Amino acid sequence: MLALSADLIGQGSAAGEAPGEVAYADGATTGPQWEQVVAGAVARIGTGALDKVVLARDLLATTERAIDPRWLLAGLAERYPGCWTFAVDGLIGSSPETLIRADHGTVTAR
Repeated sequence: MLALSADLIGQGSAAGEAPGEVAYADGATTGPQWEQVVAGAVARIGTGALDKVVLARDLLATTERAIDPRWLLAGLAERYPGCWTFAVDGLIGSSPETLIRADHGTVTAR
């Protein structure tokens, strides 16, 4: 999933316009640290301490031009056709699972 701040989102660009060159950098966790996190989760699954785990890592992306969310959504939908692609309140992503909420007998999905 990707959270976009308002200053990174293009307001007047054409639908589907790519942001140009993209440079990536580590976020809060470095590559080697992330490998340790994943290995730890796999080990815990192996011992039966966990049945399932969801891990997420942030990366920082710097682009030539503002990111058009429509371009990003189209790319995610194409790359992950079996997933639910979404954009809600600045959070953009693709998930293989439908997220639901049950509240007093009412079930809603996003």
